[in-house]
Amino acid sequence: MNIMNMPITGLKGIGPKKAEQFYKKGINCVYDLLSYLPSRYEDRGTVSFIENLTVGESVCIKAKITSPVRVMRIRKSLTITRTTVADDSGEIILCWYNQKYIDKALKYDEYYTFFGKISKGRSGLEMVNPVLESMDKEGKYTGKIIPVYHGIMPISQKGFISAQETALEQGGSVLVSFLPEALEKKYNLLNVYDATKNIHFPENEEMLIKARERFAFEKFFHFQTAMRMLRSKEKEKGIIFSDVNTDEFEKNLPFNLTNAQKKVIDAVKMDLISGKASKRLVQGDVGSGKTVVAVIMAYLAVKNGYQATIMAPTEILAKQHFITFSKMLPDLKIECLTSSVTKKNKELICEKLSKGEIDILIGTHALIEDNVVFDAEDSFILEDLLADE
Repeated sequence: MNIMNMPITGLKGIGPKKAEQFYKKGINCVYDLLSYLPSRYEDRGTVSFIENLTVGESVCIKAKITSPVRVMRIRKSLTITRTTVADDSGEIILCWYNQKYIDKALKYDEYYTFFGKISKGRSGLEMVNPVLESMDKEGKYTGKIIPVYHGIMPISQKGFISAQETALEQGGSVLVSFLPEALEKKYNLLNVYDATKNIHFPENEEMLIKARERFAFEKFFHFQTAMRMLRSKEKEKGIIFSDVNTDEFEKNLPFNLTNAQKKVIDAVKMDLISGKASKRLVQGDVGSGKTVVAVIMAYLAVKNGYQATIMAPTEILAKQHFITFSKMLPDLKIECLTSSVTKKNKELICEKLSKGEIDILIGTHALIEDNVVFDAEDSFILEDLLADE
């Protein structure tokens, strides 16, 4: 059996009872565990001096216990453990809530590494519920970049980190790359083991960045591969357009088209009149003139006997497009359909649309409701994804 498919009960330290907590998080095998990536990281490798601490920050300090450790039972469900620690720059109070074992882990006049969040207490600054390690054992939970996993309760961070370490130890050597080796070499990507190891336990910030790059590349590779497979199944033929001379329309615009706009318009035209299925993404900065390209393509569709529809992500943008299209194409029948349109007007627009009495329909995602039916079997759809004009 491939160890990646091995149930997590096969990992050291995870029995049936503990495994139930992992199952509830959708983690059933070693691969599931290693695929559960950190949501953020804590830099526990940079040590701060106590005199430089500020409220709200999470920091790492190296300090000596300078007062007896006191355990106070406030009520049945609340125990507070407190002590004072100091370095060469100053001292700070440490406190733990409901962690009775802490007093046994600390010895007076000995140094420890602590990591925690700074708060304002009655007697000055306090570090609340800090992680601690003795100087001789430093390096497991302090002294380096530590992963933080989201949504794992009731599994503790320490427990989850320990499970990840065990999974890497037992299964890291047989991790399978989903990228061709040639691509890894061409783009100088980390191999799958180094990337997995450093996404969970970064050697340093540089290696963390490289690990993220590797997995980001892998995601895009999978996406592009899936899209190519889908395209290969699509019909080769698309809507057949005849070329329409738009020179007169372009001359009547209150501005001159840029060379970039003309280039895009010609490229899309060539796609459409080729008879092949076409999907285009027009990308440009704010104010670069993407909308007028959409206007001309919609005009071309209508002149070929089709209906066109423009989908915008917001109602405000849909109404702006409606105004723009209406000014530029005064001879065409244009309507706007959004969720704020009254039921009566929506029914009227849908009726006109189904009868072919609307040339261009502009709107939000209300356009894809079941009752919105176009007259033509095929329709020319333009979707505004960026909402920046």
